[in-house]
Amino acid sequence: MTGVVEVECYAGYRGEETPRRFHLDLQCIAIVKVLDRWLTPDHRYFKVLGDDGHQHILRYDVVTHHWQLSNTTDLSTTRLIEGATMADTDKTMSIDLPNGLDEETGQGRSLRFPVRTKDDITTLSHYYRGEMARMMSWRDRLDRTTNWAIGAVAAMLSISLATASAHHAVLIFSMVMVFLLLQIESRRYRFFHLFRTRVRLLERNYYSHFFAPEKSPEGLDWSAELSETLRNPRFTIGRRKAMARRLGRNYIWIFLILLAAWLLKITTAVLQPRTGEAEFIHSLDEFLHNTDIGYIPGEVVLAGVLIFYGWLFYVMIRHRTNEGELTFGEVHV
Repeated sequence: MTGVVEVECYAGYRGEETPRRFHLDLQCIAIVKVLDRWLTPDHRYFKVLGDDGHQHILRYDVVTHHWQLSNTTDLSTTRLIEGATMADTDKTMSIDLPNGLDEETGQGRSLRFPVRTKDDITTLSHYYRGEMARMMSWRDRLDRTTNWAIGAVAAMLSISLATASAHHAVLIFSMVMVFLLLQIESRRYRFFHLFRTRVRLLERNYYSHFFAPEKSPEGLDWSAELSETLRNPRFTIGRRKAMARRLGRNYIWIFLILLAAWLLKITTAVLQPRTGEAEFIHSLDEFLHNTDIGYIPGEVVLAGVLIFYGWLFYVMIRHRTNEGELTFGEVHV
């Protein structure tokens, strides 16, 4: 028998804390023991042992403040309560420990809020800390690669622009080196993105819901998605998209600085000996002559630089998206 019931409770520090007896029709059933309790976003459940020799499940609606008798069964049965599955256990819990478990599987939702035992709580907290540590480890590697690129560019600029005899090919070599570091950082970003996705799944759908139960989780099946990333780890972002994000964040500015330095180097003649006067190119032939690298004509070098920078801008614009974590908030790497 199920329905609305009148429940007498022990009003603890939170009010309506622990049910003591309930009235169903004309029958008053005293609660001998609270066997278990658990929470959902909108309800509190109590599995109790009544003096009638049956187990009952009482549900308290935190919005309407009404009590309902969800189910009445024998001690050895397994119950399905409105989408929340729970098996009986011989191990009872103290009525002073409000731990519980609810798993909603109806309508594609898989929600655990909060977990039932202290072991589950410990597992969840340690897992979150572990994923956070891995995410921060890869985040630190991203910064390290960027620092290498900035340091290398600063050294190359010092060599190329500070001495009159330095060849402009030093700056071409700098572009190649920075591109190699961009590839390394893009690969590291893919690992970072995977671990950040796991962390944000927990934060958006579990921890945020813990502090604001009235708001529904963003995803209906987020725990299944998290489980799949653990069983079959796969990158959550492609190589080109990762490169586009790192270009947009940092590397395009480094490449533009190198391009400006290269143009300055090939369009400005060296300081004249003893006079200290500077000369600039006056024709396209002089410009192309200055871009020569050994036996490689200036036209080929110039075309290679233009194609390279055009491809960088194409990748950055073509694969620039606001999907995934970029759709949530503004704090992103």
